[in-house]
This record gives sequence, C-alpha cells and structure tokens, in this order.
Amino acid sequence: MQSVSIIVPCYNEQDNLPKLIDKIAKFISDNKDYYVIFVNDGSKDNTLECLKNSINEKFVIVSHSRNREYGAAIKSGILSAETDFCITIDGDGQHDLQDIPKMLNQLLESKSDMIVGNRNGKGSSSFRNLGKWMIRKFITTMTDLSIEDVNSGMKLYRTEVVKSLIKWAPSDMSFSETIVILHNHFRYKISELEINIFNREAGKSTININTAIKAVKEIVFLLINFFPFRFFSLIGTIFFIFGLFWSLPFLINGEGLTIGSGFIFSSCVLIFLLGIILQTLTRMKFEDYLHVNSKV
Repeated sequence: MQSVSIIVPCYNEQDNLPKLIDKIAKFISDNKDYYVIFVNDGSKDNTLECLKNSINEKFVIVSHSRNREYGAAIKSGILSAETDFCITIDGDGQHDLQDIPKMLNQLLESKSDMIVGNRNGKGSSSFRNLGKWMIRKFITTMTDLSIEDVNSGMKLYRTEVVKSLIKWAPSDMSFSETIVILHNHFRYKISELEINIFNREAGKSTININTAIKAVKEIVFLLINFFPFRFFSLIGTIFFIFGLFWSLPFLINGEGLTIGSGFIFSSCVLIFLLGIILQTLTRMKFEDYLHVNSKV
C-alpha cells in the first residue's frame, strides 16, 4: 500500500473545520496509510484552536505566525510530508475525500507524476469560470499543456518530484497554475480526473479580481523565465502583423517603408533575438536538473 499525506491549507476556516476534520478522521481510519497535514496560514479567527482541539496521532499541524498566502501554505505542507504521495485539498470542505483513492489509482495505472482534479466548472460562478478559461487559454498558447483545470486546489503529487520543483513556484494563489507548468516543463507526466465538488457551507472565498490579476502577472513572469522564446515570438509576431498592415498602403503606392514601419520591423527582429538569447540562458540554467530528473 502506498502512503499518502493529505495537505489542507487553512485560512480563517473555523466554521468549516469541525465537519471537515470529522470527515477526514473517519476517512483515514478506513485508510491506514493516509496521514493529514493541516497548515494554518496565520488565521485571524479560531482556526488554530480548532486544529489543536482535534488531536489525532495521524494529524500534523503546521502553523504560520502570519498569513503567507496560499502557495506558501501548500509549500509548508509538502515539505512536511514524509509519504510516497501527497494530495492537496481546500480547507472549506468542498472536495470529496472519496476522490483521493480514485486519483491515486489513476496515477499508479498511468504512471503519472501528477493528477489534477478537474472540477469541470462545478462550484464556481460564471465570472470565475470565465477567468479560469482565460488563464487556461493563455497557458495553452504559451505551452503544450492540455490540462483543463490548471488552478484546481485538488492535486495529487509524487512527493519526491514536487519537493524538487516547489523552489521555483510562487507563494501566492498562482501556485496552483505554476506547479502544473513546472511539472510539464521538466517533462513529468500529468493526468487529469474529474472530481466531485460540494458547496461551501460557511465562510467566504478570498479569491477576487485582484487575486486573478496577480495570478496572471505571476504566470507571465513564469512563462518569461521558462518559455521565453514562445513568449517573445508571440509578441514579435504581433508587432510584425501590425507593421505589415501599417506599411502595406505605402508599399502598394511604391513609397517604400516609412520610418514608423521600419522601426516596427526592427523591433520585431530585436524581440525575436531577445527570445532566442533568453531561451539559451534558460536551458543553461536548468541543464543539470533536466539531465538528472527529466523523463523520456
């Protein structure tokens, strides 16, 4: 039997935790090789007290003295895991624990390194689903990643693999997307499985438009660092198309290139060259890791 750590980041979840803790305690009592790591991310309510009052020999509590954001909480949980696999679930009780063994079975059968729990649009408003779709489209444009629900909070990892990657992941909400991109970048196999989602019974999600904007900024930063040629070639192509439309009327009239169109085309060349240079530096930066850890 493979051992699994269930990592639960918690921020101001005092109203959801009693029921969730009872469900988890029952679940792990039926699954002897499952353990739980609760990460209190500097909650301002009684979250920490709720956790301390729920003593269980298979529970580990990690507590941040102040709020360090979602990604930092996940990192703390992963670094504390000593099992073969670890899975993250949200502290609001929306995830179905019965999906965990299903995800583990798929990971083992498919020989994957990560399983992403696909919510298939459940549990989110139309506005949030639109935002997720936009982020997913942006990522798939820049990478060859085909995972649909990249920002799902329920993901199963091979502990050894994810521990080697989290040093490059951000500490905010964009951790969800970027940890998938990192697995993909280093040639680890990613699969997806549809999961159940329950309605939040109490509390309020901290995700808002500012969170989404910040996540996009972090993803752009990550893409520039890991996929610079794809990113800058896209920008260069946009400039080239704009310059082409700008100069076409002048070329048709036999007037040649204008100063403006010449500047745009020169910028295209510089942008493409920048992408090539940064891509070369990126390969050099991660050459040792890729040599040791890449999978063919």
